Amino acid sequence: MSSSHFEVVPVSNKSQGSVPLSQAFDHHDSSFSMPDPDRICYSNKESAKVNIGLDCVSWYDQDLEFAHADGPFSTNKPAVDVDFSQLICPIVAPESKPSVEALVSRLLNPPPHAFVYRTLSIQWVIGAMGQRHVEFRESDERYVLAQNSELRRMGTALGMPALYMEWLCGDDEDISATDQGVHLTPDYFEEVNMD
Repeated sequence: MSSSHFEVVPVSNKSQGSVPLSQAFDHHDSSFSMPDPDRICYSNKESAKVNIGLDCVSWYDQDLEFAHADGPFSTNKPAVDVDFSQLICPIVAPESKPSVEALVSRLLNPPPHAFVYRTLSIQWVIGAMGQRHVEFRESDERYVLAQNSELRRMGTALGMPALYMEWLCGDDEDISATDQGVHLTPDYFEEVNMD
């Protein structure tokens, strides 16, 4: 390495005295200084000359003069004067809740996407019957049919199989939801629907 670029200046805290910091950088080359502003302007002028020759926008007409437009975006006024005090929101009646019979029919005919790894998904069941029929039980951390659910009271009478109802109700806390749900496969529902 030549001495024109850098020179190592020892800095010591010994009693010989230390070299001031300003002297430590006196011998560096001027090419490492900040760029000269005249050089930056020159580069920008050269870039502009090159860019003028590029046809970036072919539809642009050199003779076209732009007229001053008095449009909605040229002022700070709102584009449309809306009186929000007169705005009336339409009243939409909530969708009626499906009957228990409709819920039983829906639950007994799950679509193919309701099965995850060939086992019925509790997420599909919750979506199919609605959140109002389900509650989360903290003791075993699972979703079960709510105690006040009409489906819990009337499901078996309307044709829900006992195995399915046991899985939904979760009354036996000694048996996990996984153990109960492993039998709820597409084949199981084909057998139930054939009966």
